Amino acid sequence: MYENINGAFCFKRLNATHEFGCTSSRSGNTGVLHILKEKNDFTWLIQDAKAVPYVVMLPFDFPDFTDTLLKLKDSGKVSGVILMSNRTSYSPDDVCPNRYSGLQESNCNDNGNKPWNSIGSSLLFIDFGFPILYLDSNEYPKDVEFLEQCFQKHNAHDLEFQTSRSLCAVELTSHMLAAVDSRTCIRRSSMINNLTPMRYCDPLLGLNIHLPLYPRIAGAVPPPKSKSVILVVTRLDGTSMFDGVVPGAGSPILGIVSLLTVAHILSTLVKDKPPKALERNVALTNLEHSQRNNTYFYVNYAFIWVLCWPFLLKSV
Repeated sequence: MYENINGAFCFKRLNATHEFGCTSSRSGNTGVLHILKEKNDFTWLIQDAKAVPYVVMLPFDFPDFTDTLLKLKDSGKVSGVILMSNRTSYSPDDVCPNRYSGLQESNCNDNGNKPWNSIGSSLLFIDFGFPILYLDSNEYPKDVEFLEQCFQKHNAHDLEFQTSRSLCAVELTSHMLAAVDSRTCIRRSSMINNLTPMRYCDPLLGLNIHLPLYPRIAGAVPPPKSKSVILVVTRLDGTSMFDGVVPGAGSPILGIVSLLTVAHILSTLVKDKPPKALERNVALTNLEHSQRNNTYFYVNYAFIWVLCWPFLLKSV
């Protein structure tokens, strides 16, 4: 008997040199269901479990969660993981986000008392090699209940004799075609093949939104003074390991609401004033994909070009 379960899969990511994230085999990964509720369950799985491979159901509040997940990855006994969401403070990003891709050396003190992202785990940059499913226990309580009942009925008893009876198993299918690194994957996707056209990966693209308080006028007399534009910047995106799930959305939403409030107040203050009444202009800006290292620089360069093009065109 088969029963579908809901959830969001971790997906494969690429950068200029590496691949990281999660993927299943083309036909999916199958394993015996095992639920970790306490340290003893984990110890038994690593040391004594015989009915390999296993699909492990792991709650976010499990002791030493990050270390446990990495040990499951290295154990060779796990073909997939189901993460149950019962944790409110967790980040898959680094404690010092973008520390390796900035133009200047990061001054984030990850060994001290003031890291930028104190709850960061860096799991976003691990190449797991098996699928990970995020199962929201509040959104899909029946799926969680079904898995727990299946485990208790078929797998939880007589653990030493698991290989001699039928067991409850799970199949996770989330095969990702992307591989190696960004350059390789884009090259493969660009190959001309009329018989089997295939896209192996898609770029992380976004749309920057910017609006000056006063219009930018090419050839204005007198020309704008140096440092006469104030940038008010916020971001539009967040970071997540899982497709369609952004638990950190509250952070960009706060910035967006604040930016809209500033825009409303400024528009009220300058409503009846001509542009010459103020010595400074204000550019209200939303940047997308500012979370992702090298993409961050791309969107910023594009934004600077669009912001300055009337004056650049005039100088040419």
